[in-house]
Amino acid sequence: MIGRVHPQVQILFGTLIFSVLLVVCSFLAPIPSNFLVFTALYGSGFGLTNGFLYIVALHHSFSTYPTKPALTSGLVISGFSLGALIYTKVANVVVNPSNLPISPQEAVAIRELSLTTFPLMLRIVAMALGLQGILASFMIRDKTDVEEEEKNDN
Repeated sequence: MIGRVHPQVQILFGTLIFSVLLVVCSFLAPIPSNFLVFTALYGSGFGLTNGFLYIVALHHSFSTYPTKPALTSGLVISGFSLGALIYTKVANVVVNPSNLPISPQEAVAIRELSLTTFPLMLRIVAMALGLQGILASFMIRDKTDVEEEEKNDN
């Protein structure tokens, strides 16, 4: 699919799948009987769509700037790493807004709080990643535009 379909379409497709899976998982999360279904959907969906989007970003960056592969791969890899860092901070703020410490005495209260806020966190992340994917797909330019720009710079 890479190279045959425009990267804009691939990013929109991957983002749509990922956002829909997160929303579906948000409805499964608080129900203990759905734990295995939630784990399978969340784990496989997160892994497959992240891998899909990562390869699309790397391939398009290499084909857009063939003379600077180290720079482009470094930017893509650091972007994906920053995403994981930001996701962790957002998840902590939404699930545990008071930043309560987890001790054995407070474990039950934290668990109840988490069960009510975790689905909300998944929906917020789904909307944020969906918006991010849409914006990212509109920022992609064709190779010919970049080649013309590089010729004008030289």
